[in-house]
Amino acid sequence: PHAVPEWMGGDVADGAFTPAPGPVRLTASWQGQSGEYVVNPAGAAQVEFRVRVPAQPVPEAVYLAGDAPSLGTWDPAGVLLRNEGGVWTATVPLAAGAPFAFKVTRGSWETVEKGANGEEIADRGGLAMDGVFEVNVLRWADSPR
Repeated sequence: PHAVPEWMGGDVADGAFTPAPGPVRLTASWQGQSGEYVVNPAGAAQVEFRVRVPAQPVPEAVYLAGDAPSLGTWDPAGVLLRNEGGVWTATVPLAAGAPFAFKVTRGSWETVEKGANGEEIADRGGLAMDGVFEVNVLRWADSPR
């Protein structure tokens, strides 16, 4: 009751919320705690990301950074994934049928995923549809050579 909400992706006027196209996030913070709620409008696909990462270094957290607001708009700590038995997962709403692009990070661009020999890799992506999108990270930018 004491939090100040911040809407991203819509307008509030006269007590009514009008969403913009695509996913809409409500975030609120109070006394050092914060929370987020994502509204999934009709036409959103639920994409389940399942990410496998190298064993070393052991990641404390794994994130998605992508081109859509629900993928963090290229914030390297955009979408925090959950560790489910060594597979990092999140279900993200994306505009159904729309193209999307993303990378996997450990929270910064200094810890972004790389190719097997430490080389840059192209953005990952596809067309948003309900289902699972599996990713295997081969190496991190800060991995020893």
